[in-house]
Amino acid sequence: MTGTKLKFLLLLSLFILQSCKDKDPEPDQCVNGFKDAGETNIDCGGVCPDCPIVFTPSLVMTLNGKEVSFQTKSMSENSGEFYLAASNDSIDFQIDMGSNSAVGNYTLSSSGHSLLYKNVLYNIVANGSHAVASNNSSTRRIAGFFQMKFTRPFVSDTIYITNGQYSDLKY
Repeated sequence: MTGTKLKFLLLLSLFILQSCKDKDPEPDQCVNGFKDAGETNIDCGGVCPDCPIVFTPSLVMTLNGKEVSFQTKSMSENSGEFYLAASNDSIDFQIDMGSNSAVGNYTLSSSGHSLLYKNVLYNIVANGSHAVASNNSSTRRIAGFFQMKFTRPFVSDTIYITNGQYSDLKY
């Protein structure tokens, strides 16, 4: 065999071997880091597994006509009683929501609450109410609304809380 024929057969053999090689598999669209057609978000939903549920706890209210929000907010349960607590740089409060955690409207008791506003304690509540809009006992997340009037003993000083709203608070 001449050198040219040998080179030709060697190149032909390499070409045949290369063409028989398995092709790289296509990457799974559900793990490729892109929002592909058929997905509701990046690598999830639609044709892919469900997207994770993202909770965004929030609490806002209007205090004497001014809307305020809170950096720290929580709902806790202690012996069947629910407590809503929140604070920011000028307000720190706790509301005893009572044992009512089912969806519905409720009247707040007149005790068990406190509001520290600009270092002044308000601890008497009149005309307080709250509504539970949703309560998912499996995720232990609750949402609802509240309003109340705080006063101080022996002083005619009143704070009105209206349009109170909380959502996705874990207890």
